[in-house]
Parts: sequence; C-alpha cells; structure tokens
Amino acid sequence: MQMKKLLVKLMPLMKVSLIVLLAFFFTACPEEMNYAPAKPDSEKIDPALIGTWVTDNSSADIYEVRIEKASAYSYNVEALNVNTNYNVGTMFYKMWVTKIGKHKYVYARADNKDTYYVYHYKFDGKDKFELSQLEYMIEGSNGIKSTEALRKEIDLSMKLGDCLKDQVIYTRK
Repeated sequence: MQMKKLLVKLMPLMKVSLIVLLAFFFTACPEEMNYAPAKPDSEKIDPALIGTWVTDNSSADIYEVRIEKASAYSYNVEALNVNTNYNVGTMFYKMWVTKIGKHKYVYARADNKDTYYVYHYKFDGKDKFELSQLEYMIEGSNGIKSTEALRKEIDLSMKLGDCLKDQVIYTRK
C-alpha cells in the first residue's frame, strides 16, 4: 500500500522528467526542411570546407566528416564517425553553400531523403569552423512554404539574434 502511495506522489515528477527527456531528444536532432535555402548547384562552393573534419563535442551527431568537391557548385559528404543517437539512415550527403545577408550556410540532402538540413557556418582561421543549427524564430519551420520564405525566415531570425543553437566546432584532420 505504501508503494502505491509513493508512486502516486512521484507520478507528476516522472511525467515532467519524461517530457524533459523527450524534448532533449527532439531538439538535439537536426531539423529537416522541405525546402532548400537556395537552388542547389546555383552558387560556387567554398573550397575551405573541403577536407576531413573532426570534433570532440560528445553531443554532435557527426564526430568525423569528409567533404569532397563534387563539382564547382556542390560537395559529396560522408559521415565517417557518428554519435550512437545518429538516425538519418545513411552516411552520404550532397551539400551546397549559400549566403544570406552577411552570413554563410551549408545545406545538405541525405542520399536517402528529399529534405534538407540547414546549418550556419563560420570559420575561425583556416583549420577550424563552427557549425550551428538554426532556430526559426518568426514563422517557425512549419510556416515555411518555399525557398524564398526560408531565406526570409533565416534572414529575419538572424537579425533578431540568438537563433544559432547546438554549435559544434570542427577542426581539420
């Protein structure tokens, strides 16, 4: 009987703990977008991104990644070492770059999906860069219905500030 009373008292705490745990798992994963922030193959690549990159950030989805030039306008990307929570289902991506305002972004499409992952990137010297996920602060990701709307959302969110999250620093291997 005492065990039942204890469980009744702990139930609200257990519910809150479950909600926090689920929120962590859902926010730690990169958000898939139905639209790219630019037309793929429309902007020249940033050659500085080519190479093998590593991070020691234990919360990163990808610990080691190889980025190769596919053309003057795209990259082939292979995830070489991933977090145990990584669940995209492939290790291979096609990636492009774009600039919105004064900021640079990479966007990638897994070879088994028709959606895009969009990240802000910024170099710190030639052998280190920061990759950040974006929080869409105006319409949110559900309000984005076109490439133009995504570009506007990114631009306005960046102007508001504090929209970059889950920053990961990669260094050249």
